[in-house]
Amino acid sequence: MSSHEKSPEAVFGLSRLIDPVEPKAFLCDHWEQKPLHIERDAPDYYSDLLTLDDVDQLLMMAGPGFETIRVVVNGEETPIEAMAQRGPHGRANTLEAIYDHYRRGSTIVLNSLDDRWAPLQRLTHALGAELSAGFQVNVYLTPAGKAQGFKPHYDTHDVLVAQVHGSKQWRLYGAPYELPLAGRPKFGDEIGGDAVPEQELTLKRGDFLYLPRGVVHAATSNDEASVHLTIGVHSLRWANVLQSAMEKLFDEDVRFRQGVPAGFARDEDLQRAAVESLRQLVGVLQDGLSAERVIEETVTQAVSVNSPSLGGHLLDLERVRDLTPSTPVRRRPGVVSHTAVTDTQVTVAFHNKSVALPRQVEREVRWLAGHPGGEFSAADLPGCLDQPGRMLLLQTFLREGLLTF
Repeated sequence: MSSHEKSPEAVFGLSRLIDPVEPKAFLCDHWEQKPLHIERDAPDYYSDLLTLDDVDQLLMMAGPGFETIRVVVNGEETPIEAMAQRGPHGRANTLEAIYDHYRRGSTIVLNSLDDRWAPLQRLTHALGAELSAGFQVNVYLTPAGKAQGFKPHYDTHDVLVAQVHGSKQWRLYGAPYELPLAGRPKFGDEIGGDAVPEQELTLKRGDFLYLPRGVVHAATSNDEASVHLTIGVHSLRWANVLQSAMEKLFDEDVRFRQGVPAGFARDEDLQRAAVESLRQLVGVLQDGLSAERVIEETVTQAVSVNSPSLGGHLLDLERVRDLTPSTPVRRRPGVVSHTAVTDTQVTVAFHNKSVALPRQVEREVRWLAGHPGGEFSAADLPGCLDQPGRMLLLQTFLREGLLTF
């Protein structure tokens, strides 16, 4: 079995990623609060996800564009295409440029590897289903010899770090500002290489590290090359949830789009009128932001934060016309969905889209969308739908990718 065909049974979820720590304890004691370092005497613990040999193959097969590969030189991340030299026939020798910088101590970054490496895609889908968040896996390859990629810095997303080859020395400097949001003013730039870290640790092959967003950190390699996965957690924050809900309300109500009274800055009467207008708008805002509606919309958003899981979908589309009442199908593994009902429709959200059907088939749709796994056929559906209706229902969700043969 080739490395890119690793067994689906090897799928990692949160429990396996952080074993022996229980997920409940992790979420209660560490999530968005403090780092967690797990040491293991198990060098091959993450080999089902990635190995150094896998990275070698990925570099060889990255293609002429290498769009997702970056090189970190003097703490700055640069697309490798900007560094590649053109050969005699005008073709960029990109792979040699990558290795040239690597030999001279630069870190190589393979961004969003979960988009094209099945074991990591399965990992992000499992984590997304469990934690209702988006995940992205970047791989950091750092040469031996105390090489450092980035200077002390922090991320505006939580990170889960899995060491898959070699080891790295990590220095943690605490979080000067708790849980920063993306796009806000930066902090921590004053932390230099001579600053005293709050914590130093060695992440060895098979070890794990969790860093809440905002924790300033830096890492250097030891006597052999280091490969680690940085699993970025893109969770839904209350600030973003409220901002999205308010923007929707602003689109619906013209009063929020009107200007503050012209000349109010030099007219006290207009300022008093502006205060009263703002009080009224705050009241409208409070009345218009239904907590139930906002959370319902956020749930719909949460089930689509990761890339679609559509392995084998081309074959499914070819076989749809051959579906019979007894043909076994199953819910596609790794797909997270959310079912909502209105007066007239039942809607299933998944893969960043919604499939709406008449309310009359709510029972059948809920059963199908919530099926725990295993095979079933059109004949197994509950409810009062006739056979053509059952067939059409299964054909619809096979074509849309919620079901597979």
